[in-house]
Amino acid sequence: MIRLDRLRAFLAFADTLSFTRAAEVLHLSQPALHVQIGKLGEELGVDLYRRVGRRLELTVEGERLAAFARELQERTEGFMARLHGRADTTPVSLCAGEGSLRYLLADALQAWLAESEGVRLRVFVGDAAHTATWVASGRAQLGVTVPGTVGDDLRAEPLVDVRPMLVCPASDPLAERSRVRAADLAGRRLVVPPPGRPHRQRLDRFLSGVSWQVAAEVQGWDLLVQLVRLGLGVAVVNEFVETPAPLAAVPVEGLQAVGYALLTRRHAPLSSAARRLADEIRRACAGETA
Repeated sequence: MIRLDRLRAFLAFADTLSFTRAAEVLHLSQPALHVQIGKLGEELGVDLYRRVGRRLELTVEGERLAAFARELQERTEGFMARLHGRADTTPVSLCAGEGSLRYLLADALQAWLAESEGVRLRVFVGDAAHTATWVASGRAQLGVTVPGTVGDDLRAEPLVDVRPMLVCPASDPLAERSRVRAADLAGRRLVVPPPGRPHRQRLDRFLSGVSWQVAAEVQGWDLLVQLVRLGLGVAVVNEFVETPAPLAAVPVEGLQAVGYALLTRRHAPLSSAARRLADEIRRACAGETA
């Protein structure tokens, strides 16, 4: 049987990866905290953390235990609220990329906030790997991202496929096309993300046989579009990105649509408020209204 005081102590450590800070949060001495976590690891028969250079990190088993501890904490808070006839105000946590939050999830968040008075929403920004890690660890109950390979502890529910669009000035000859291909961008100046970013990697593969020039390397859909508007070049963006006048958006042929998914932990039941947010996200991505 896992002692709850030791589990709470370990969660404080897992959230900080610092015995000093965790001991301060728990109002314990560092030696006492060491003992608690050491005995918990002995009871479970696993190493919960390791030292890498000067820093500490959780082992795989430690990450799983931290996720269990967070889930237990949330479920306990919800149960106590229902037991005493109060509304379940357990905070809901969501992790997603900047583009997802602005263009895919804004309507869902607005609708959920309008009906969830008293429940705090915690929003974290992260790329695909960060989002998957945060959901798997229990730091976020929900995640919206372009999923890569997800572990067995995660469920990736497809939400929407987003087509790539070329953004260019309305006066550009490409603006009159029904679609553009990689060959149409030969010799053109492109505003692109920095090397190594997922969208840049897709573009590099798409344009592998085409000679083109880098006009600018910047992060963020809005900045890509803004630099096109200033005349630096053209850009390929997701179709959900707004295209202000005097720009035009043309579908890109041969570049696969980007699939966004809703990430949840397989064996962790969602709170009622988290389920409502998941439903709002599904409706928003399907183009439905509540």
